[in-house]
Amino acid sequence: MILWSVGAGLNMLLESIKGTLNIVFMKPFSQEVPSVSSITIEVADNVLLATGQSREEFVRDARFLLATKLFELGRLSSGKAAQLCDMAHPDFLFAAGRLGVPLVQLTGEELDREFQND
Repeated sequence: MILWSVGAGLNMLLESIKGTLNIVFMKPFSQEVPSVSSITIEVADNVLLATGQSREEFVRDARFLLATKLFELGRLSSGKAAQLCDMAHPDFLFAAGRLGVPLVQLTGEELDREFQND
């Protein structure tokens, strides 16, 4: 069961593992660290084998893809998305750009104003 809607690239990944992905949102770990939450993803061993990745690689990629999609949807800033996937901000921007995620989303009017200020 997937608890939120995602875009096309991540939809294809999720569709390929349909029926084997369970995402559970949990409360913060403890009172000492109230701002940290956990997401658990259960993946069948045969799905993990099909990716050719270790569990650690799969988790790293899943965190990056989630962070990238949330950034693309405008739900997270690039800085917060980089934090989510434990990457340096410039590294996140470079990697997201390589996936074709627009790093700046300006309307035509906003773009005109940017060029007028030069």
